[in-house]
Formats: sequence, structure tokens, C-alpha cells
Amino acid sequence: MAEKYHIGFDNLRKLVAACAVQTGMAAMAVRPKSGIQKKTDAEENKKKPQKLLLTWLAEEPSLYPQIKKYISSKDFTSDLYRKIAEKFFEDLENGAFHPADIISMFTDEQQQREAAGVFNTKLVELSTKAEKEKAFHDILVAVKRESLNYFTEQASADVLMLNQMIAGKKELEELSKTHISLD
Repeated sequence: MAEKYHIGFDNLRKLVAACAVQTGMAAMAVRPKSGIQKKTDAEENKKKPQKLLLTWLAEEPSLYPQIKKYISSKDFTSDLYRKIAEKFFEDLENGAFHPADIISMFTDEQQQREAAGVFNTKLVELSTKAEKEKAFHDILVAVKRESLNYFTEQASADVLMLNQMIAGKKELEELSKTHISLD
């Protein structure tokens, strides 16, 4: 029948699929725009404060002494950001950091792009010192909270791990109440 009306196989397949969707016999196929699967919003929201903190530190390395009081590289739950933080914090302890060295640690092109994004993203300029301090504080708390949540999920009945979680919870409560000056 399709040959009689000169309908090609691909066009016939599309017509049948459209008819099935219109009559309710099938659901519309949803296909990603690219072959790359998108990460869920929840995953991205967990990683966002980690990236923001590293970006802020890249823009203002002088903040490192304030950050290291509350956050260590182990607080970064994203493998990529944890590796960046380890090298970044080590470099800052030694007095200098080189973004190119950190980016070149990764052999995967996608990871290199994400690492470069940490150093090439500009933060929104906040108008007052109070806004800036609140934003900085909120990012530190978010990173610490996500770290605690992550390790709580990973915890076993190990007494040492449970003690570390309790200590982490206390640190988070203390950090939440602490005013951090950026002077």
C-alpha cells in the first residue's frame, strides 16, 4: 500500500508513530538532544556550591586561610572537585597555585573542561560587604552540609565513622552560627 502512494519506509514509520501517539496507543518518544545523558538537577545542585567555593577561591586566593578553618578537600563529594581541591589547597599551602597544572592533571577532555570552568567562571559581583560575607558563609555551610550528608549515607556501623559523623555535625552547627569576616 505504501508503495502505491510512494511513501518511503521512514515516512511511513513516522506516520504510524504519530497516529499511535494521537490515538493514545503509544506515548511520545522523548530523546535527548545529544548522546550525552544530562545529570539530574539534584546532582548538579549538590555540586554547585563546591564549584562556587573553588571559583571564589581562584578569584581570591587570600581567602584560603578562612576556608581551611572549616573545609578540607575531603569535604568535596564530587570526585572531580575533590581532586581539584586537593591540588589547589596543596598549592596554596606552598604559596602559589597554577590553574594550568590543575587542569592538566586530568586526561579526560570533559574533566579538563569542567576543571577549566572552575578557573574561568566569573562570580556575580555583590554590592555590599555584608552580602558578600553572607554568600561566602552560605557556600561554606552548603559544602559542609553536603559533605556530612554524603558521609552519613556512606556510613556503616563502624564506630570510628560514627564518631567522625558526630564531630562533623558539631562542626556544621558551629560553622552555621559563625560570622565570617572577609577583611
